[in-house]
Amino acid sequence: MGYKLQGENALRAIYAANAANTDLSYVIIRPGGLLDGAAVGPAQVELNQGDTISGEVNRADVAQVFYSCKN
Repeated sequence: MGYKLQGENALRAIYAANAANTDLSYVIIRPGGLLDGAAVGPAQVELNQGDTISGEVNRADVAQVFYSCKN
């Protein structure tokens, strides 16, 4: 967990140093426990900011969120 936080903080520092560049953005995806089920779709996935909830999510849904943020 410590290394994940260090990586996130490094990403935040890069973004802060380049805040004038409006083309630069980032998303940190922190899924809870990962399940092997089929995607349930975005209407069933709960998204929050910060470390406020825990739970389980299907890997297929995490992949869809990642893909959506990337494009």
